[in-house]
Amino acid sequence: MGKFFIFIGCIYSILFTGSCYSRMDNLKISLSGRHAIQIEKNNKNKTYHFNIEINGYKVNCSGSKMILWGYPLDFNENSPADNSYALFDIAIDSVISSGLMSHGIFDAIFLKDDKRAFMGTGEGYLLYLETGELIRANGSIINQLDDLTERCEKPIDWSYNRYPI
Repeated sequence: MGKFFIFIGCIYSILFTGSCYSRMDNLKISLSGRHAIQIEKNNKNKTYHFNIEINGYKVNCSGSKMILWGYPLDFNENSPADNSYALFDIAIDSVISSGLMSHGIFDAIFLKDDKRAFMGTGEGYLLYLETGELIRANGSIINQLDDLTERCEKPIDWSYNRYPI
């Protein structure tokens, strides 16, 4: 009976939002100190440490990718706006890419093409989810961001933002 309701929910989602996402219902995420994330999946807990004092993270609708951002642990007093980010593949427990930006990062928005995420900074960047390539977002992407954003209901623990906009 439960599968029937999931099927009906997906049909409803396709008709009214144009997409249907499956998510990992057994995925739970929490902060573990200032620079670590604890992930529980398939009834197993594991803690992952990052070189970031975590200010935020977001998980995509499918529960396969997570973007984390915050201050680098090796804080540079000459460049206090520097922020670090990490693109983490939850499915294979591995960092795809990480980097440093000379702007504050305030948000990450996964796009419905399942290939990119928009990094909310002073200027805005696109992060490619498979390769970790980061490019500056052009104005047309920024103007269409509401239409390009993935849509699904996510568990509350799939996102965290210390400094919400």
